[in-house]
Amino acid sequence: MSEAVFRPENAQKIWQFYFHAVGDIPELLVAGKERAYLSWYFTNKSFIKAAINEQDLDEYVRAYTGTERLKHGFAYYRAFTASAQHNKDDLHRLQIPVLALGGQHALGEQIGNALQQLAVPKVIVIKDAGHYVPEEQPEETVRYIREMTDRFASDANDHLPMVFTPSDHFID
Repeated sequence: MSEAVFRPENAQKIWQFYFHAVGDIPELLVAGKERAYLSWYFTNKSFIKAAINEQDLDEYVRAYTGTERLKHGFAYYRAFTASAQHNKDDLHRLQIPVLALGGQHALGEQIGNALQQLAVPKVIVIKDAGHYVPEEQPEETVRYIREMTDRFASDANDHLPMVFTPSDHFID
């Protein structure tokens, strides 16, 4: 991710990268308080507060309850520095379509900007969405994914010869 994202003015949006990366202390502070922690997280990082309902929250709590499960969840953040370094060491531009959706009330276009070294992303800022774009704006998310995949499939079909037809797969 671009270093431009990790600026003090983004602290409210990216603090978890630092907190979750520290060994043991997040588990110590969150274990036994998973529901309160996750509820705070979803409430404060979403724009549409009802996007993650009680049933969704129950599932997240089930998935993250206990020190071991929390540790596995935080492992993503603990590996972030090594992963970023690996990406820098093995930097090559992707030759595939890349779609970057960012919530208007989260990092927005910064998600796409972070990918500029790696690809030429199609960057879309989803209106009225926070951190949880698919949950907050599911129809918009699906629409943009379908547009991207349809375009990719269409481009691929334009360049591939047709070897068989679907009816070739059926035996009478």
